[in-house]
Amino acid sequence: MGGWPTARPQALAYRLAAKLSHSTLRSGGASFCILWHTRGEWGDMLPEFQTVTISPDVADVRYGPHERHVLDLYLAKSDRPTALVVHMHGGGFALGDKREDLNANLLMPCLVEGISVASINYRYSTQASAPGPFVDAVSAVEFLRVNAGRWNLDPSRFAGAGSSAGAGLALLLAFRDGLFKCVYVTGAQCSYDPRWIRANIPGDAWRFWALAKLFSLEPGEDENPPAEKAKLMEDLAPINHVKADSPPVYLWYRQSRSLPSDAAATIHHPKFGDLLKAKMDGFGIESVLKVAVPPVDPTPVAFLKKYLC
Repeated sequence: MGGWPTARPQALAYRLAAKLSHSTLRSGGASFCILWHTRGEWGDMLPEFQTVTISPDVADVRYGPHERHVLDLYLAKSDRPTALVVHMHGGGFALGDKREDLNANLLMPCLVEGISVASINYRYSTQASAPGPFVDAVSAVEFLRVNAGRWNLDPSRFAGAGSSAGAGLALLLAFRDGLFKCVYVTGAQCSYDPRWIRANIPGDAWRFWALAKLFSLEPGEDENPPAEKAKLMEDLAPINHVKADSPPVYLWYRQSRSLPSDAAATIHHPKFGDLLKAKMDGFGIESVLKVAVPPVDPTPVAFLKKYLC
């Protein structure tokens, strides 16, 4: 394996020091476990780990009145305004945090390549059901656009990123709202409509607990929702907003296509990616789909650079 995720820690430290501000490499920020390999006595490859902590250059910036309306900024060193990747955490819209879910495979290579990163929190579905988290995500991106000059950002070069629930947020903001030039997501759902999921995704993903919380569903409404909730489900499904001018997407699924039928497993089924890619292919839009690749995917930053730099 090559690239950032398998780099020796010494090389990693040197490259980071050359590109990042001294204030970024300190304790109290997001911690990442870096994996690399050494050859053992008998020629086998032995995994080793090192923890690297990177703190945001600007922490807990408020973009709205709620306690969850905060974001972090990791700023790339540059003499000209930088592109920005806006990351949105996963957690079924009811869990997660902007630092816990931000992975090194995205953050560190972006900074080295001159791309800044923002990581946002949004209200949980237990605090504001749909469309609350989606409204918050739009507000955070618009806040960053309006204030781009404060942090040397180029508002015309924003990308979206996220995992699971955060992936769905990024996709919707890209397809429906046109806020991103490209998107990189992991474990993405392209719809949160239980009816659509039941018809298209294997197993019991449509019964996943977070869907009922997101839409405040009463018993039986997952199969037969009231008209108002049905309309909301359809509007918040990214796949329903793909059109000819939609931005390119990189989809990564850690799971194989052979998954248990329980809801927790199949809610990240690669079939979501298959169906989204098929629709994008129909419009001639680039979509990269990777399924069951190794635990670390070394290529997303090359994809982001293609459209941001």
